[in-house]
Formats: sequence, C-alpha cells, structure tokens
Amino acid sequence: MSAFDIEPARLASLLASRVCHDLINPAGALAAGLEVLDEETDPGMREEAMRLIRVSAKKSVDQLSFARIAFGAGGAYADQLDLAEARKAALGWFSHIKPELDWRLADEMASKNFCKALLCTLLAAADSVPRGGVVRVEGRPGSVVVTASGDRARLQETVTAALQGDVETLEAKQTPLFIAAMLVREAGGGLGAAMEGDDAVFRLNA
Repeated sequence: MSAFDIEPARLASLLASRVCHDLINPAGALAAGLEVLDEETDPGMREEAMRLIRVSAKKSVDQLSFARIAFGAGGAYADQLDLAEARKAALGWFSHIKPELDWRLADEMASKNFCKALLCTLLAAADSVPRGGVVRVEGRPGSVVVTASGDRARLQETVTAALQGDVETLEAKQTPLFIAAMLVREAGGGLGAAMEGDDAVFRLNA
C-alpha cells in the first residue's frame, strides 16, 4: 500500500478513536459529578460536584467545537473559513492542556482545508511539549510555522511516519497529523517537522 493510500473505513475508525479518547475524560467526569449530586447531601461535596460538572462541561464543549472544525464540516460548506473561528477553537482546546498557545496569525479568510490542516498540526505540536511550554503560530494563510517550545520538547517517531503517509504504522493519536499532511499534499503543498535546537518546529505550506 502506497503513502496516504488508506481505506476510508480504517481512517474513520482511527479518527473516531482519537476523538473518543479526548472526550472520554470530561464525559466521565460529568457522570461522576452527577452521581455525587444524586447521592450526597453534604453542601461541600455538592459544591465540589457542581464545580467538576462546570469544568467538565466546558472542556467537552471546547473539544467538540475544535473537532467540528478540524475534523468535521465546521463553517458550513463554504471553501473559506475565518481564521478568527479557527483561533477561537484552538484557544478553547489549549485552555485545557499544559502548553499555552501563542497565536500570531491575523484574523482573515483562509482555505477551509488549510485551517483544518493547521488545527490538526497544533495537536501534534502540543503533544511535542507534554510537560508544558508554548506553541507559537506565525506566518500567513498558506504558509505557517508552528513552534513548540518547552521542557524536553521532542518529536515522536510516529510523527515522521504520519507526515510521510505511512498507513501501516498509523496510530489513532497521529491520525489528525496524517490528515493534515494529506490535505496539504492534495493542495500541492507540504507539511514537515524537525527539531530545530531545543524546539519542535512544524512548517505548513498549502
């Protein structure tokens, strides 16, 4: 099987696994909080349960809003998407993980597939600094550099495989990056990643 030549059903399955993995924790926390409300009478415990429910509900909404644009038909069916919408979705996602997002792109219209590829790349960049740090996005629509800076920043071997379209070793975690590489490839561009000094740097051109 050649690069990026993957069965649609397998790709859908891997992506669904990634989305479910991201959503299972906040969904489980919501269920736990509701269970406490059903069983507890202590005011302190009930207040803590409500706090857990509020935090988990926001996380679920933010992650679904991100997935809607990155993986779904977010923004209706137009070919263009406002980068302000992509920025809002990205900031919502990053508000629940250790790395911070430094978004330096202007709010303007861009290709929807470019926006999807960018959001998917941000997931891989965040994974490159699991201990926390900063993920910086700069450039312009069609040409963006994403830099992940932080303690022990690294690129996993599966990142390279996903960028090269290796369907044999593709894992659910790297499916978004695989999709990003596939989208920019179809647009005649490219997506690469490398360690530059102590930073993990992704260069997206589409």
